[in-house]
Amino acid sequence: MLSKRLKVVLDYIDSNDIVADIGCDHGYLGIACIEKGIKFVQLIDNKEGPLSSAKANLRNYDQNAYELTLSDGLDKVNNNVNTVVICGMGGELIVEILSKHLDIVKKMNKVIVQANTKIPTLRKYLSDNSLNIVNESIVEDMDKIYEIIVFKYDENGCKLNDLDILFGPCLRKEKNETFIKKWSERLTEYDRILINNEVENIRKEKEMIEEVLYD
Repeated sequence: MLSKRLKVVLDYIDSNDIVADIGCDHGYLGIACIEKGIKFVQLIDNKEGPLSSAKANLRNYDQNAYELTLSDGLDKVNNNVNTVVICGMGGELIVEILSKHLDIVKKMNKVIVQANTKIPTLRKYLSDNSLNIVNESIVEDMDKIYEIIVFKYDENGCKLNDLDILFGPCLRKEKNETFIKKWSERLTEYDRILINNEVENIRKEKEMIEEVLYD
């Protein structure tokens, strides 16, 4: 039932976590958490439709194990929650959600995010706000490549450099097969663009890709 990317997210959730899934969709991650032994999951969405779908999918589970909440972001997160998941949104929207309730974010044991777009924008926000990246994964799922980031507040966290912001501090060290595939394809795309057009930001990013791939 879980997609490959959400299985990776689930791997980062421990049995003692109390989870809030922001943008819960049909509740599949929440169900997987309950089946994994998580004692309580709060499923949050800003639309009635997904919550109704999640409620139907959860009908055979203990009602004390979950809570369905209509909310836009983190403003109604249960006080017991120690782990927040935000997946399948644009990076700028995730930044907006985090920034509205940064005080809540800082109290979490960990936050797990997966942005569909603007991933460097998200990483820069984390770096600028002492939200320290502790783990990352990159996974190919249905011919698309996704990056999952796990972070927590650390006032002594290190600032990310330009390479870390673009590629991910953990991902660029590991440089697994999926990482190499993503950035090799991006490099080919940039080479094609630069044949006929000299675009400074693309030229700069191309040089960064070459530095990381061929280091």
